[in-house]
Amino acid sequence: MEAGDEVPMALQEDDNSEEAYDVDEEMLKAEEKRLQISSLEWELRESQRHVIQSCVNFHDMACDLYNSADTNGFDRVHYAKKWRNLLNEIVDIQKGALIKATEFVNAIEGS
Repeated sequence: MEAGDEVPMALQEDDNSEEAYDVDEEMLKAEEKRLQISSLEWELRESQRHVIQSCVNFHDMACDLYNSADTNGFDRVHYAKKWRNLLNEIVDIQKGALIKATEFVNAIEGS
């Protein structure tokens, strides 16, 4: 080898670059988890608001239906079907809210 022919030194990989990548990836995952929890919390609050509103409406409609049974000539079949439909509606809304609450609890317990 002549004096001008230098063998290039192998570049050493910076061990810190891999650690930085791991840290960045961990930070990204943590941020994704935080956003997921925030989204689930918003959905939970919206479903809670919907349950409250539906309970108020349910109460009003149930009272009206109940009072209508005291009038002469009320239709039992109509009364029973209307009551069943009201109950089905409130149960469906509350089941949906229960699903949202369960998803949120699972997310925050898993964090």
